Order: sequence, then structure tokens, then C-alpha cells
Amino acid sequence: MILKSLALVALLVIASIIMAIGNQAGRQRQASDTIFSRQASTLAERVQDARQQGKNRVVFPAPIGIPFHVKSLSEAFDNFQVLVVQPISQESYPQGDSDIVTWHRLKVIDDLSHANARQTSHQELEGLLPRNIALQDIGNDEVLVRQAGGILNIDGITLIQETDRFPLLSIHQRYLLFLSRSRSEKIASMELGPDGVLAIDQKGQLSPLVEHEHPVNNEIRQSYGSSLTRLKAKIPLKLHWPGMVLLQMVVGGD
Repeated sequence: MILKSLALVALLVIASIIMAIGNQAGRQRQASDTIFSRQASTLAERVQDARQQGKNRVVFPAPIGIPFHVKSLSEAFDNFQVLVVQPISQESYPQGDSDIVTWHRLKVIDDLSHANARQTSHQELEGLLPRNIALQDIGNDEVLVRQAGGILNIDGITLIQETDRFPLLSIHQRYLLFLSRSRSEKIASMELGPDGVLAIDQKGQLSPLVEHEHPVNNEIRQSYGSSLTRLKAKIPLKLHWPGMVLLQMVVGGD
């Protein structure tokens, strides 16, 4: 009888502990410092809402543009500069009243562009450049790329605009990018959207920024085993980025 009573007491104690832990977790969730919002608001309104609710972070979705459409990897090479890059810095800025934009400064490691690729100039990109970024400060082996979304701190409130459909480039990651550049050749746009961005791992394997069916990603995977080395061995290379050594190399097939 005594043993049964002790067992009952033990069960009650355990149940009480479990309930206490659950209540504490619930309070922690309710006390989150972040607002997740999908409603249309200005940046100033988001800051004000966070203050009124006693929060210090607001997360909201970034806009997604309509990417340029290509039917094959060959068509992508015909229409875009193809660069291996390493981000070296990035900074976010207000975009109008309601959005955030991030400018990435990229080091050009390799230029895989076809010598006869159509060179598209986008003069309007230079008009979008923030005032504190001077083109003359950008090296001949560097390029600036603009991307929707980013992180801003306004009056002590952190605003984060992001989307899993086109995650921000990481400062710690090398990439293969398909780009259209401006007339100065120091600014470029990612007109293929996330489908023109492939991460490069330490073994030289390529992986899409966003996994889904797309001609560029499919062909790189199926025809080249997602290998940057195999891709480079199949295309005529011309290192013609300003300031880089001019080199023409054509490697035969298997």
C-alpha cells in the first residue's frame, strides 16, 4: 500500500514538472521578440508596430521579380556573363518606403563567359547605385550585384525582408552566377533570378540556390554531374573581365 502511494506521488510530481515545462515554453513563445508579417506596410509603419507591441524584430517577405526565361544551358551562356565569384561585402539599404535592397560586392575569381555571348548593357543599374558607393572604388576584378531583401536597423528595430524563393547571397560562399552587366561593367543584375545562382562547395560541386526543375540546373546536373571542372572543360573560356589576363582556351570533349 505504501509503495502504491509513493508511486502515485511520484507520478503526480512528474506530471507537474511536465506541465510546468510546457507552460514555460508557451510563455517563451508568447514572449517572442519577433513579428512575422505579410501585410503591406511601410518600413516606418513596421518600426512603429514593433514598438507598440514591445518587439524588436520584424520579418516580412521580399518581392520576387519575373526572371528572364531560357530553354537551355546553351541559351543561358549565349545571353549572360557567367562568373565564378566570392562575395567580399554586402550592405542593405531602404528601397522606396516599403522595401529593402542589398548590394553585394563580389570578387571575380573566374570568367566562363562565351566570347560571342550577347553583351546586354543595363545603363539604368548605375542610377540605382546608393550614393555612398562610388564606382571608382570598385576594382577591375570586382562587380556589384543588387538583390531584393536584406536587413536594416531603424531606431533600434531590426527589419528583415527575406524569401526562401531567393535567399540572400552568403558572404561565406562561392557562386557561379549568370549575369547581365551595366555599360561600366562594374554593376550586374541577376536576371535569371535564383535559377542563375549556383553555390560551389569545396570540391567544386555545383548546387542550385533553390532546388526545383529548371533547364539550367537540370542540364548542369545531368550532363556535367554538377561538377564545375567538367563544365569548364566543355566550354570555350575567355577571361575578358576588365583587368584580368586575356586567355583563350578550348578543351576538347571526352
